[in-house]
Amino acid sequence: MPIKRVVAPQIDFSGLRRELGLPDEFPEAVLAEAGEAARATRMPETDRSAIEFVTIDPASSRDLDQAMHLSRRPGGGYRVHYAIADVASYVRPGGVLEAESWRRGQTVYLPDGRVPLHPPVLSEDAVSLLPGVDRAAVVWTIDLDGDGETVAVRLERARVRSRAKLDYAGVQRQIDAGTAPEMLTLLPEIGGLLARRASDRGAVNLPLPSQDVERDSGGWRLVLRAPLPIEEHNAQISLLTGMAAARIMLDGGIGLLRTMPRPKPEAVEKLRAAAGPLGIPWPDGAQVGAVIAAVDPADPRGAAFLDQAAELLRGAAYTAFGVPTPPEPGRGGATQGAAAQGAAQGAAGQGAAGQGAAAQGAAGQGAAAQGAASQGAAAQGAASQGAAAQGAAGQGAAARGAADHGTAGRGAAAEARRREGDGQRPESGGDVPGLPEDAGHGGVGAPYAHVTAPLRRLADRYATEACLAMYEGRPVPGWVLDALPRLPRAMSSTDRVAGAADRGAIDLAEAVLLQGRIGEVFEAAVLDREDANGKRPAGGTIALDEPAVRARCAGDLPLGERVAVRLTAADPESRTVRFEKA
Repeated sequence: MPIKRVVAPQIDFSGLRRELGLPDEFPEAVLAEAGEAARATRMPETDRSAIEFVTIDPASSRDLDQAMHLSRRPGGGYRVHYAIADVASYVRPGGVLEAESWRRGQTVYLPDGRVPLHPPVLSEDAVSLLPGVDRAAVVWTIDLDGDGETVAVRLERARVRSRAKLDYAGVQRQIDAGTAPEMLTLLPEIGGLLARRASDRGAVNLPLPSQDVERDSGGWRLVLRAPLPIEEHNAQISLLTGMAAARIMLDGGIGLLRTMPRPKPEAVEKLRAAAGPLGIPWPDGAQVGAVIAAVDPADPRGAAFLDQAAELLRGAAYTAFGVPTPPEPGRGGATQGAAAQGAAQGAAGQGAAGQGAAAQGAAGQGAAAQGAASQGAAAQGAASQGAAAQGAAGQGAAARGAADHGTAGRGAAAEARRREGDGQRPESGGDVPGLPEDAGHGGVGAPYAHVTAPLRRLADRYATEACLAMYEGRPVPGWVLDALPRLPRAMSSTDRVAGAADRGAIDLAEAVLLQGRIGEVFEAAVLDREDANGKRPAGGTIALDEPAVRARCAGDLPLGERVAVRLTAADPESRTVRFEKA
């Protein structure tokens, strides 16, 4: 699909920032603690700087979470080295920096700048895996056989050194031209294997183009961009790692998973029924993920089919297990963090000496979580327009398939503890959950965890520390046990904020771009349709070619067909765009 650009005039996003309650600058105490951590934190003793890691990200990124090195194994198969920025070594439990990261939850991206999770002295410098400098990392080493199945996993803290900061477009050009070094040529080879395994497993990946607002000379431009193949292959490595992390935590009985219900059979049948009229082939016995993967999103009927398929990917959440759950907001109040920490430390056999600092962190996190919750409430209003479509797109990106987790390598002590029960894993019952009944991710087709973006996402720091502890056969730290049960609520709140910021910025750009064109007629593809009912007239969602706008349209719309539509409203103040069938 070609990239489509339409230039818009100057747009002020400050109102959206205020509406969402996004924080401005970091407090001085937070900056001071971050600066001291950047100066004083020591590198790990284990040295993996001889491994020729590279990073692959958008060209403008400086918060580099991941670096990879791919190679062939001498006896056949592949070895994946995946280094993840070691954020936990720089963020002191119980400090103001940790509390501030709980208040923010994740990095929020707006066209006029990011609202980062961590101060730039860490996220864009001391902890970022920039090229040519030693950095602390958590290194995953995952061995695959020739079919892409995981056969061994190793996990360690280590010193690493990236050799190059690469970007998606540049790597794709090298691959297409046949000039890429062998390490980079392995990325589509391994990524393709993992994607095929994911499809066979029933994973669902929606190849939806992203709609972005970018700076342009004299203003902004609205961009519709299909993902490059190399982005999909890169995502497979991240998902492979997330599945290995999920396996370690499930085997250890404590952790935090990214979960999503499997597509319901009735939803799959409804999608199958829509395939025929839209001209989408659905061979007998084909998995739904394989059918979706073959669809061309640039074709109007294909786009309508993918819009319908988004209904399969609902209900993404974070699920903590093996730790006490905190009381609901307002029940237990300021003591809930300390209570959960006490129970968790008792279960893990932690000494009383660490409780003071951990409880201090719990108090700060509790207060910070309230701030995040208020942001989430504000975000609900901003997200109301296009929220379903935005959620589906985000879930589709998160659900890009992954490999079978196979057998995750773990320390013998961790295995013995899992079998014998040495007190690290609380007994199931009451509000202390054991393993979740459905631990999987319906989009990934397997259990999955977020561990590969700790510079940008709060949950990854704690899940990674849980994995390290269980892999090494030691108790999970008390500060991690305290955090795990509160993270689902905190991440749900900040996910709403981030989604509302993304959708709100696009809605505003669309309205500004079209505000002087009321009454004009445009060509559009019908993505979904709704019959008239007692509450609303017939209508649906349409997507314009030029400019790249997606909006509601009134009228009797033929699903998957091209129609002429007339613009009836474009209001920047309410961020509303509306059409009617011409």
